[in-house]
Order: sequence, then structure tokens, then C-alpha cells
Amino acid sequence: MRTKSAIQNLCLTLSLLSSVCVTSIADTKIPDVARNHWAFKAVSCTVSTGILPLKNGKFDGSAKVSRRELAIALAAFGNALEAGKWPKSSPKALSTQLAGKSSGPQEINRYQLAAVLDRVGKLFMEKRPNPGTKRFGNSTALIPPIDLKSVAASDPALPALTYLSKHHMIFGKCILATPGNQPITAEQLADAVSMVVAGAVDRLTDEPEMREPLAPRPSRK
Repeated sequence: MRTKSAIQNLCLTLSLLSSVCVTSIADTKIPDVARNHWAFKAVSCTVSTGILPLKNGKFDGSAKVSRRELAIALAAFGNALEAGKWPKSSPKALSTQLAGKSSGPQEINRYQLAAVLDRVGKLFMEKRPNPGTKRFGNSTALIPPIDLKSVAASDPALPALTYLSKHHMIFGKCILATPGNQPITAEQLADAVSMVVAGAVDRLTDEPEMREPLAPRPSRK
């Protein structure tokens, strides 16, 4: 068993966040989500992979997703994509349950987040580059990572945000840079997930040279 000081290490924290459970999806116990629920398979996948853990033994799917919860979930999700630790199966169309009834910005709940991550994860795995044992660094073409100095050291989302920033999975004016209990909208979720996918693809692929090799300097003689 590792000590508390080791657990505080960023790498170990992220490892715990993104660890993949060996339990199969069929065996996942989710007492408050019926097997015939429209999001059951997506919920089972995100729970069994540790992306969206149960809260007090329940999934609580109707609960709104906060910025803080999304940051933690996306760090684990991005790590799983990069490591190839996502179930490989054909993605299905998203349920019409994802559509909101309100004409204003739609706030995302845990059912909807599970459905989106499940589909994106499966689509990613279908086209995931296979770098073998080679690992590439962050592309110089991507926007520089965001500054996290404003995030309190005691914030539970800081390790996740540090991971996302280091792996270029969060950049620009992403709202996750200011974690809190504010609910996430569908548009904000789309932006954040897009950044994670862009960062994961970048780290699994080589960056082509943008210029021709330089010729030897001509002699002055």
C-alpha cells in the first residue's frame, strides 16, 4: 500500500482517477439505473472505467454536472484515450434524450455526460493511432496550455487540471480553468471534450516537418 505522500504525487493521483476496473460492464452494479434505461450501457462503461464513479453507492444521473466534476472526469477520460483503455465496440447514435426541452442553454446531467463520453470514446478507439512503444510530445502548433495559478491548491480539481494542461487537453479560454459548482452547458461540454480529443490525438501522432531540410551553407571561398 502506498503512503499518503505518494498518493499526493500528481502521476499517482491521475493513475487513480483513470484506473480501469477489471469488472466487465455486464457485471457493473448500479442500483439506481435500470438495465432498460436509455443510458444504462454508457453509464456502466463510464462507471466501470472510473470516469464517473458512483456517489454514495448511486450514480445519481439526473444531477447536474459541475465544472469541477467535468474537469476531473475529463482528465481520467483523456488518460484512458491516450492509453487505449476504452472498450472497443461500435458506437451507437446518441439518444434523443440528450436533447433539452428548454430554449435556453441546456445544462448537462450525469446521464448525458456518460452518453457523450461513451460515444466519443468508442469513436476515438475506432480511429485511434497506434504509436507502438513510441511516445510523442505536445505539438508546437497547439495553443500554449492555460495558466492555473488562480486555482487554489486545495481545489479537488487541481490535479486533473494540471494533467489536462500538461497534455494540451485544455487551452484558450476554457471555462474549466475556473473550477466550481457552476453547471456545465451542452456547448461548454462540446468545447471541453473537443480539446481533450485534440490533445490525445496530438500526443499519439508525430508532428510533420513544416519545411524542407536545409542545404549546406555555401562556401565563402
